[in-house]
Amino acid sequence: MYDSLLAFGEWLETSPMAYAVVEWDLLSDFCWVGHFFGFFLVVGTSVAVDIRLLGLGARRLTASELAEQLLPWTWIGLGLAVLTGFLYLTPSAWIFFRSSFFFTKLLLTFLAAVSVLLIQRNVRKWDQQAALPPQAKVMAVISLLLWISVLIAGTHVPVQTCF
Repeated sequence: MYDSLLAFGEWLETSPMAYAVVEWDLLSDFCWVGHFFGFFLVVGTSVAVDIRLLGLGARRLTASELAEQLLPWTWIGLGLAVLTGFLYLTPSAWIFFRSSFFFTKLLLTFLAAVSVLLIQRNVRKWDQQAALPPQAKVMAVISLLLWISVLIAGTHVPVQTCF
């Protein structure tokens, strides 16, 4: 399977997408900035909802009201981060595909996105109770820890060297 992944990486590196990212400065800049902007949008909105679930912020709104306002932006940010991140890795896919931190970041990002989805699905039910249940707070802590882990793993992913 690893050989197939490396073959896919080689194909990506020779694709028109990779060529475009390398040759068009504006596109490479868009990928770089778009990835970080999208990622920080995901993390920022998720953390705001997590902090509200922990009872530490945005007390003027219920947790479900805050989640309703912010979580659509979370998914927009995730889409932007995934799209631009994929474009960003195409010229040097072999560097990324040989990094355990890259795959760790992908796995942690997936788990963090699942935690956001679980919070989004349950926040209305939690708000209907007299007080937020312990389950909500546990989910918020798990979400926070996952996003912090994604950030840490991301700092160890190799920086693309082709630009």
